[in-house]
Amino acid sequence: MSYFALKGVRVGTPYFTPHDEAHFVYALIICIFWSVLLGGLAFIGMKKAPKSMIIAAIIFNAVILIGYAIYSFIWLKSIAYGIILILFAAFQLFIYFLWRHRLDFAALMLKTVAEIMAQYPATIFHSVVMMAFQIGWAIYFTFVLVAVTSVWQDGARIGISIYCFFSYYWTSQV
Repeated sequence: MSYFALKGVRVGTPYFTPHDEAHFVYALIICIFWSVLLGGLAFIGMKKAPKSMIIAAIIFNAVILIGYAIYSFIWLKSIAYGIILILFAAFQLFIYFLWRHRLDFAALMLKTVAEIMAQYPATIFHSVVMMAFQIGWAIYFTFVLVAVTSVWQDGARIGISIYCFFSYYWTSQV
């Protein structure tokens, strides 16, 4: 699917101008910077406050999804994307509600992992290398979604975008 989307994109078309490409790359650089910075802070915070990190990660993830949904509704005028993102946020909060009694065990496991990582620094190196691959994967899928929105028309665009969201979510989370 991504091959056909990327193959159909032509820089300079009304959908994807070189000016848009420059802004797109600039936004990607900013996202990469913040991802690396927050990833490094997460490594540090795992030892100091694991339970707070778990709760904050779940809540921030839901808040960011709701923010993206609002952005989709207001600026993108896309009801389908907004609804999908709200469903993901609601699912995230529902999972938190179901797992709230298990957070002590999860925090203990996270702290244990952080202690093991401190004893074996190669695990940190491996995590950084894999984080670089994940960043590359996210950049690739971002280009695919831009390509999907510029190549296909309304019905196909929505269906293929939903497929791409689930495909990316599955490959990056599982």
